[in-house]
Amino acid sequence: MNNNVVYNTKGGFLVDRAFMTFNGNSWGIPVNEFDIVLLAGTTTGPPYDDLAALSAENNHATISDQRSQ
Repeated sequence: MNNNVVYNTKGGFLVDRAFMTFNGNSWGIPVNEFDIVLLAGTTTGPPYDDLAALSAENNHATISDQRSQ
């Protein structure tokens, strides 16, 4: 998912049991509750192992990591 503008959602991108890469996405107004949500079925490791980098590569996305809950 690259170069999208997402806003006014509970979760901009929801990932569950899928392998997705994210780059260059941005977030409008009104803001999302979370920009990227990694649900319990999402794999660990790349591309999700460095959440700070994932956030930075997507214009400081807010990330909800629910994999360990």
